[in-house]
Amino acid sequence: IVKIFCILIENIVISIIVNRLYPYILEDNIKPLNKDVNDSIINRVKALFFHKISSVVTNGTDNILISIFLGITTVGLYTNYNYIITSVKKIFGNIISSITPSIGNLLIEKNYEKNYMIFKRIMFFNYWISVFTSVCILLLTEPFIKIWIGDYLLPEIVLIVLVLNYFQTMMKTLYNSFKDAAGIWIEDQYIPVLKLFINLVSSIILIKIIGLPGVFVGTLLSSLTLWFYSYPKYVYINLFNKDIKNYIKEFICHLTVFLMIITISYILNLYSSNIFISLLICVFVPNIILFLIYRNTNEFKYYIDLIFKNKIMNYIKKIKHLK
Repeated sequence: IVKIFCILIENIVISIIVNRLYPYILEDNIKPLNKDVNDSIINRVKALFFHKISSVVTNGTDNILISIFLGITTVGLYTNYNYIITSVKKIFGNIISSITPSIGNLLIEKNYEKNYMIFKRIMFFNYWISVFTSVCILLLTEPFIKIWIGDYLLPEIVLIVLVLNYFQTMMKTLYNSFKDAAGIWIEDQYIPVLKLFINLVSSIILIKIIGLPGVFVGTLLSSLTLWFYSYPKYVYINLFNKDIKNYIKEFICHLTVFLMIITISYILNLYSSNIFISLLICVFVPNIILFLIYRNTNEFKYYIDLIFKNKIMNYIKKIKHLK
């Protein structure tokens, strides 16, 4: 309730500032939008409302279910984990979310090949960050909690499922950015309802069978509606004009490499005696493996060229300045 109230206040303040900065908005002689455009905006906003509400409710039901079935103490323990994961997600997820307006400008050109090329470049960056941060969360969360508040830990399987959830959420960020930039909300407006239903039903069933991990497995299962329907149909086919086989191939490749890296890192960490060794594993293992696998890809070469070209240009500018 407090959060809703604060957002309302925020929007009112923004509205007041905008009216002062751009007073022509309030002029009486402004020509209204024609009915078709107006109806289109209203219908799209309604569909977007479905998507946003579903996302909020899906994330919010976890604590309620844990509280009902496992007690408030378990909620408290989970909140410590969630606080750390959410903080990491906000830092890196916002980087990708911030480029949505630029993606909208790109999609206006309706150049399928260019859209796909830009998507793959951003996806590569997002994937690398997602894998690296997933390993960090898996290996460093429990040692950090011990230092932070003491030995208040959940079973390790819970952390593993939370990391899987974190990874798929981070990977969804780019797909959602392209989807939102293209205004694709009406086409799959009932998918969020289905997603929410699957999440609730599967979480309730699984929490009774396997306990706390079942809540987060339910969230994973509900996301399959996006990975196996919305993203391939409305992003890959609609925006890139690519065959579904491309999507499946990339999906399997990314998931396989991620699971391999996370498994190797986890096994090596079993022999770790302190947080500093775990930190070294986080820094070197995922990055070295990703480098070995993707060093010959166009996306990797693009970022290497970008980094070195910028450095060379900076050196040239410095030399010219000294002269």
